[in-house]
Amino acid sequence: MRPLLEEGDFILFHRLAATKVPKPGAIVIVHHEHLGTIVKLLGEETPSGRFKLAGLSVVSTEAAHLGQVKRQDIVGQAMVRISRHSVLPLWAG
Repeated sequence: MRPLLEEGDFILFHRLAATKVPKPGAIVIVHHEHLGTIVKLLGEETPSGRFKLAGLSVVSTEAAHLGQVKRQDIVGQAMVRISRHSVLPLWAG
């Protein structure tokens, strides 16, 4: 299985308003405390109001190592992937 994102791809994203909560399953851009700016699959919101993250390929950092992030650390939602060979929508609405 090919990863959804590959090295060299570009992502166009929609910056989220502070009050907007993305839905689980969205591909999001996150300011991670230890890893910097990363692109991950958004998991469920926990009772503490934090969100779980998951990788987009088998070589991604394991979810257990990513930890959970606060809503304010979620910068935006990916809309389009642009690679050398194609343009792929990443968001269904």
